[in-house]
Order: sequence, then C-alpha cells, then structure tokens
Amino acid sequence: MASGNATAAHLLIALAKQTGEQVYLRRSLSLFQTFSSEVHEDPGRFVSLVAALDEYLNTDWSGLPSEPKGTKERASAISTGDSFFEELNDFRFEPDRSVVRGKLSIAPIGRSDKGKYEAVIDVQIEKGWHINGAGTADADLIPTSVVFSADREIEVLSVRYPTSITKSFPFADRPLDVYEGGLEIRAQLRVPPVAPGVTAAVLRCVVSFQACSDAVCLKPEELVLSVPLDE
Repeated sequence: MASGNATAAHLLIALAKQTGEQVYLRRSLSLFQTFSSEVHEDPGRFVSLVAALDEYLNTDWSGLPSEPKGTKERASAISTGDSFFEELNDFRFEPDRSVVRGKLSIAPIGRSDKGKYEAVIDVQIEKGWHINGAGTADADLIPTSVVFSADREIEVLSVRYPTSITKSFPFADRPLDVYEGGLEIRAQLRVPPVAPGVTAAVLRCVVSFQACSDAVCLKPEELVLSVPLDE
C-alpha cells in the first residue's frame, strides 16, 4: 500500500498536469526534497514515491504557464546522469525551524495528596500545519505521544491528550484525526520528596510528533522540554 506522502506526490503531479498550475509541481518537489536522504539510503522502502519521481522526471513540463525556477535545468541534469536529490539541495521548501513549539510546567495537586503533581505541556502549531492525533491508527502516520523522565524515580499516573479534530486532506483517502493551533497535554505524576542534601531534580518530557501541511508531511520530530522539580 502506498504511503500518504507517495499518494500525495502522485496526486500533486496529476493536478499539475490537469490544471497547468505550477504550485502543484512546486509542492511535489518539496515532498521529494523532504525525503531525499531516506530515499537515497534505502530506495526499496519508497517504491511508490520513487515511481512518482519517475513520472515527474519523464513528464514534459515546458507547457506550464509559470514554470518553477530551475525545472528545465534539473531535468537536463538528470539526463546527463547527475543526481536529482543532489540538485534538490539548492531547492529547499522545508521550514528552517520546527513548526511546533512547546512549554512544560508543573504544579502540586492540593495539600492532601503530597507528592502528586500535574504537568501541563502547552503545544503551539504554526498556521497551515497540523500534527497527527494521539489515537491515530494509520500505520503510515506518526501519532503524537509523550514520555516523561527525571533525575530520580517518578510515577506517571495518567496522561490526558486533548480531543483531536477530524479533517480531510488531498493526500488521504479518508478523514484524519489531527491537532491544529494550540493544545494542552496534561499528566498526573507522583514524585517522592527529595531527601536532605540531595540535588534538586529536573523533570523532562519528550513529545514525539509529525508535522504535515495540506500537501506534505515533514520528518518525524521530538520536542524535548524540561522544568525543575523542586522549586
């Protein structure tokens, strides 16, 4: 079964052919560039994506009303044996920073349950992007998840993810559960009191996610956040 990214590449090329709009061609180039290193290392994992690339390379795009800069030059480079993926290094569409930011905070829960804390992860996603919901069941998509750790033993009692929204995208054959804008992930932790003379500990969390736009998914990322436990 083709991955969502490969399906998107085929769809974008088809739209470029049908409409003559170079924006679809640019988006397909962005997608190829995003996965260029992985395809170069293990092309067998990306059969459908490579097929889309082959279709792109063997299509005459000279009739597009506004051709992306360098399209003819890259096609010429391919015909003389140069690497398409090397050429794409000068044709970047990836953001130069993560489109997802986060902040971790922690506070004790009441006085009657000493050692119990609530951790809140505030996640902000840039406009035009989304991350997959925590409960996504699609094998080709990376669900959003959180892992906690600390310099001393802690117990994670619960993790509550917000309700995702269901949305349709051009690259998917069915609606997907995603997060957009801002969201909060909340967790309850039990943290034993620090012994006298012991150095204060730091709570860390790793938020794993994959950011996507309407046309392309970026590589999976990890957002590492931390906060002092004993302040």
